[in-house]
Amino acid sequence: MPVAHSGFGTFSNPVELICWDPNSGHVLGVYNDGNLFKWHPFNDKATVVVPADATALKCSPSGLFVVTSDDSGTLKIWTLENLSLVYQLSYASTVNDLAISPDGKRVYDLRGAYCNIWEPNLLIRLAEPDDRGSEMSSTSSGSTHISNVSESISEMHEPVEALAIGRKTSMYCTGHRNGALQIFESSGKMIQYQGSTSLAIDHVAWSDEENYLAVADVETRVCVKRVNETLSPLTTVFEERLGKSVQQLLFNKTETLLLATTEHTINVWTVEETPVLTAKSFANEPYQWINHPFNEALVVAIGPEDIRVLVLVSSEKLTTSAATTRLPGTHVKRILVSGDGSRIFLYLSQAWHNSTQTNRLLLINTADLDVSGLGHAKSITALALPENIQNHIDRPLGFIRPSSVRNGRESSLGDDQLTFLSTNGWLCTFSLDVAGNNASFKRYFFLPQDWLNGESLELAQVTPVGTLFCPKDGEVGLIRNGFRNEWLGGTQSI
Repeated sequence: MPVAHSGFGTFSNPVELICWDPNSGHVLGVYNDGNLFKWHPFNDKATVVVPADATALKCSPSGLFVVTSDDSGTLKIWTLENLSLVYQLSYASTVNDLAISPDGKRVYDLRGAYCNIWEPNLLIRLAEPDDRGSEMSSTSSGSTHISNVSESISEMHEPVEALAIGRKTSMYCTGHRNGALQIFESSGKMIQYQGSTSLAIDHVAWSDEENYLAVADVETRVCVKRVNETLSPLTTVFEERLGKSVQQLLFNKTETLLLATTEHTINVWTVEETPVLTAKSFANEPYQWINHPFNEALVVAIGPEDIRVLVLVSSEKLTTSAATTRLPGTHVKRILVSGDGSRIFLYLSQAWHNSTQTNRLLLINTADLDVSGLGHAKSITALALPENIQNHIDRPLGFIRPSSVRNGRESSLGDDQLTFLSTNGWLCTFSLDVAGNNASFKRYFFLPQDWLNGESLELAQVTPVGTLFCPKDGEVGLIRNGFRNEWLGGTQSI
């Protein structure tokens, strides 16, 4: 309930925040106890004070309302006339700063690295001249209006730290910062949930047939879970601790072995209730691993100095290329394999002494990974994409085939096209069979600006049928059929 205080410029508590309404000449402020007050320097008959627990404050340009936030992240809208609370929105994240749009329809808040935009219906109505009187008239009776406060709750989800998409059905799994694990059908319907463990999940990986799921958390624990067709709760097959942060998890194609790597070790277990550590070796360089596209007994390790082809069960080195990616300071960020397995796409970053970073995009023909000569090194030629194409690519997302996109299922017909996010936020495709002066890419759709943050895009992927999976605000956004229709005039010749 508002409380009246008299006395020119007399305040019972120190003032922490202040703003001025030029329309009425009132000064709005917040005491150090969080109470909100209104005061006029030339008409000091009364100062109105209300409990608000406010930590941030902004006056609307129209002079109709004032917005505050508190330590719990709740936004509150008050009438400026008598400081009656008319709206509040709960969102569990601390507000660093507030702003109000010039037309008074939107409230902006800064929380961490993100700016949120809120557009309550109340403010839209207040912005209409015919509605201002009726909307605010009920507040003139004082505190009785507080019982009619409009309230909204916006749920904040724990950020997605890991995302794995099943190869067979596009069923997908998310691992979260609070340790929660969620499994969804390709439609986005949640079918499994394992609650918080307070240990952030760093990595998740599906086996090819989606019968097993591997999970690694910040406590260096690796856990393999069996996924049942009946969608009953996940059962744990085995758990192991590596003692060092896990960098990658990979099942072999037959789902009988699991590879888990740390910065300097390579570990291979059998997938069974009593796992056998079949191989453990040490690596001086960080590698990214994939299954060999054509030989289920082999894996391919790609690092900054060389490419290695190994028998997974024994980690026996078969062949090494020492010339392909010999770029000191290079980090392999992502590996993509074309739909027919004939080409391997490398997304590399290279750090320089001046703290800048350059991304490089290279192609390797799988046929060049010849394993006939055991233990013999050979040189492999890595092909760079046309320079102007590289300049347009912010990050690669996956391979699609036009026939797969049209039919909604994987097809062996047609050429593979690389999907990528362009530097200006468009989703594009580039045909690997066209190069040189004829190189061009096609634009299809662009992502909203609030989707274009590095944290979300690091995990974003496009499946062979053209569905984009992109984490945002603790959930995964799905965009289907986006590659069916090219944006008019979208072909960019370079």
